[in-house]
Amino acid sequence: LSRESLAKSIVIMRPSILSTSRFTLVIMPRHDNPPKRKNVAVTEGALNLINEQYLKGQTEKLIRAQGSTLKTQGCYIGLLIGGDTKSFSLSRKIISEVIRQIKPVSERLNADILVTTSRRTSFAIEEIVKEEFSKYQRCKLLIIANEKNLPQALGGVLGLSEIVISTPESISMISEAVNSKKYVLVFKAQGLDKKHRRFLDNFAKNKYIYLVEPSDLGQGIEDIWRSRPQIQGLKDNLLIREAINKIL
Repeated sequence: LSRESLAKSIVIMRPSILSTSRFTLVIMPRHDNPPKRKNVAVTEGALNLINEQYLKGQTEKLIRAQGSTLKTQGCYIGLLIGGDTKSFSLSRKIISEVIRQIKPVSERLNADILVTTSRRTSFAIEEIVKEEFSKYQRCKLLIIANEKNLPQALGGVLGLSEIVISTPESISMISEAVNSKKYVLVFKAQGLDKKHRRFLDNFAKNKYIYLVEPSDLGQGIEDIWRSRPQIQGLKDNLLIREAINKIL
């Protein structure tokens, strides 16, 4: 179609059966092992809509939906809970340890907690989350996506939180959290494929995230809260903008 129309062709992510040389521009994340070619723009994470304006809008919508339980001036720790994939299963043991770490540190830091699951979250994990947080005084938001999925939940949690805790299996969710320019901690877990491990290792190496053992999560939160290191933001949007400008 692009040849017949004398048009530029752009593909996002690795083309399936076609060579990257067939396209004017290929936008591919680093964890997909992109080839070194002039027409390949390499991103660090997954493309997403997260920016300051988006977060502000989603935060306002979430606060309106939740009423007086949320305040823009509060100190919040966000917990993003994903779920199972083809190669990964989020275990009850790990999520229980994560919760055991977050609760005491929220008390010590006088911080409240915002929790949202995803539609991939298993029923067993949802039950643990509800049991631990539904009546917990410091939990100011608990969204079980399979019961009531608010489209503004993720953006609102990212917008309100100073520190974000994420499960390790979702490249998109972690990329969105990093793009929010908040401190992002991801806890380690077994069962991730090589691509996900490459992604996490690269993000940790470049200080986009802090990759920690579940048992070290509380100390990690406290260290970041007190030291306030510089936040390293992604520059994928700028890279793509420049790559597109070159071919137009």
